[in-house]
Amino acid sequence: MPTPPKQHSGASLENAVFYISLVALVVTVGTFFYLQQAVTKSNEEFASLSVEAAKSKTQDQKNLENGILKTQQELHDFSKLIAASKASSMLFSKVEDVLVSGVVLAKYDLDVVNMTASISGVADNFVALGQQVAQFQSEDAVFGDVSVGEVNISDDDDDKGGVVFSLKVKFRDGATAPQSGG
Repeated sequence: MPTPPKQHSGASLENAVFYISLVALVVTVGTFFYLQQAVTKSNEEFASLSVEAAKSKTQDQKNLENGILKTQQELHDFSKLIAASKASSMLFSKVEDVLVSGVVLAKYDLDVVNMTASISGVADNFVALGQQVAQFQSEDAVFGDVSVGEVNISDDDDDKGGVVFSLKVKFRDGATAPQSGG
């Protein structure tokens, strides 16, 4: 006859591991809920502190923030102006390209909206002034109509008796079109 298995008295190793695992599970679940509650409470405190901090800004801080925002807007506006001035620069360089020897420009006002330029300056003589007007009216120039305003002989010693003039020049359509190669 077979002998019956021995019964162990007291706690076995398997029971001890089971109870230790059960205690570890309960501690882990409890820690999870405790940490979850702590995170929620911390988020609420952070939100209330943020509101308090926003309310407690000094006038200097508010002035500084407003100044920074104003400067930021001015920089944005300035960048728009720089982009718009590129067209003016291109048109001015085109005027310089057709400038005749003996003619010096004293004033150049550009109206980008109407695509006109009011130009005044001094020419050495009437021949140089005539050549300049003809150069503005040439077929390969970007200028259309040229109207001569005032023309006077200068008696100023600095101008050496040259011809003081003013012109109104109308640019042709597409004068500010981008050029290839830069």
